[in-house]
Amino acid sequence: MGDFQPEAHKNGFAGWSFIALICNRKSASCSAVSLFKTMTQKYALYSNGKALLFNNPQDVQIQTDGYTVLSGQGEAIVREALRNLSEADDSEFSIFLPEIQPELGFALLKKILPIQTAAGGILQAPDDYFLFIKRLGRWDLPKGKPEGLETPLQTAIREVIEETGVPEVSNPRFITNSYHTYPSGGETILKETVWYHFHCSEAYPLKPQTEEAIEEAGWIKQAEVERILPEAWPSVRDVWNHFTQMP
Repeated sequence: MGDFQPEAHKNGFAGWSFIALICNRKSASCSAVSLFKTMTQKYALYSNGKALLFNNPQDVQIQTDGYTVLSGQGEAIVREALRNLSEADDSEFSIFLPEIQPELGFALLKKILPIQTAAGGILQAPDDYFLFIKRLGRWDLPKGKPEGLETPLQTAIREVIEETGVPEVSNPRFITNSYHTYPSGGETILKETVWYHFHCSEAYPLKPQTEEAIEEAGWIKQAEVERILPEAWPSVRDVWNHFTQMP
């Protein structure tokens, strides 16, 4: 079955400009930069819409332009960034760690936080219709936790079918992984979600899984997806942007 914690994720932001909004007063140092995406992917962890951004030198051009970031390396700075995310009231609060690349950053997160895996998908019907769900008032994509010894692909197939009522999916293609945190039992959990692109043979009638807080499900023409993305979780925007840039 799916889960519906408010989220936080890695990836995407293609073609966007970023402002890192934090310089913690307890930090050893801060620097002023602006961030502009020049290639395909910016890496981020999300927590209730707030973002922790890692630096991928192959993807990002950094220019001094008066924006502050949190500087430092290693586990201690990642722990500090997580504390700042949890304490921030601003839902658009962001932290940029320019000295930590994604591979190291997510390895440190997995060391610091307990991890929960999940999988989900973007489902495409003929004539470029795509399946979106609305959960907790935000546009989302079907996803959820594995059952038993399921592989990520098996989980994604089951969750898409269970959460929307479509009878079949086919032609799976890996899109990307995303990361977010959520609270559970007094601790913060790191969720890693594997995303796939699927096809189906028609735009079937949909039956949203209401017990998973899914309020509605709908087929949306690709040209109209940009219209709903402002009402989607940032991670959903990221996954969609990554998908649209795939060959």
